[in-house]
Amino acid sequence: MEQKVLVLCDPEEDYAFRMSDYMRRDKFFPWTIKVYTQTAGLYEREGQPVDMLVVSESAYEEKLLGLCAGKTVILKEAGTIKNQKVNSVDKYQPAGKVVQRLMELGGITWKQAENVEGAKLIGLYSPVRRSLQTSFGMCLGRLLAGKGKTLYLSFESYPGIEELQGKGGADLSSLLYYLEDEEHFTVNTGRVIRRSENFDYVPAMINGQNLLMVSCEEWKQLLYKLQHVMGYEYIVLDLSESVQGLFDILRMCVRVYSMAKDDPIAKRKLDQYEQLLSAMEYEDVRKKLNICKLPLFRNIPTSIETAAKGELADYVRKMIEKEEWY
Repeated sequence: MEQKVLVLCDPEEDYAFRMSDYMRRDKFFPWTIKVYTQTAGLYEREGQPVDMLVVSESAYEEKLLGLCAGKTVILKEAGTIKNQKVNSVDKYQPAGKVVQRLMELGGITWKQAENVEGAKLIGLYSPVRRSLQTSFGMCLGRLLAGKGKTLYLSFESYPGIEELQGKGGADLSSLLYYLEDEEHFTVNTGRVIRRSENFDYVPAMINGQNLLMVSCEEWKQLLYKLQHVMGYEYIVLDLSESVQGLFDILRMCVRVYSMAKDDPIAKRKLDQYEQLLSAMEYEDVRKKLNICKLPLFRNIPTSIETAAKGELADYVRKMIEKEEWY
């Protein structure tokens, strides 16, 4: 399939080359990028296909519409665009937000980005408490790390595992902070992520109540970056009710593991959970559920280092080997 072309024109050379470099570093950016710092070069392209023309407000002129680009977008500098019929995006904001808006204008949706082959999200969520969800997730993450680049994210307020507890250093909130630092996202995120052998993980927020302040869209942007910029193949999400847009995030997952217990109250909780998914039109999430009734184990891993050893790890290994996504 022929690659689509985006033409970027901005007399501010530093901006033009920084922005184009940012676009090229995202391997899933849907356009081949051509850069110009003068409009004269644009007219020399007349007759050549241009799927999107992005031009700074200071360089824009009406006759550029004669180039018949599939879509023309103005990088807004001063504030008021005379031609209201032409799409615009604020120029002086984080590069990621500019790119996101261009992708939206080009018809590239989050749903398409979420389903890129090779980037698999595995969700862990259950309304049943004290059900070994975190221990299961650590085992799962450690086992997946032997197959591909894997990251474990804890969305628990009180994870109970020492390595997952934020203690005044970088934690999950730090990743969200660095979303705004587009030029240094990879370096700064690399400093936040901790590693045990070949397994990467990020401690939970020190104050779990802060999870309530993060929008679903911010979580989606973060997950997109971790997949497409950081190159993770598997991301294990240890989720809780404090996550805004919980069901939408579960919808992004290839599989959702829900821990169960063999008692009447736990069974009713899971029934209510499944009924709510159907009532809220998340039947697709309901179909991804794997309700896990774990047997009793003599020893449960209490650290990331030991998570891939023992009875629980053996149980999880046998379970995922039967999965289609594995």
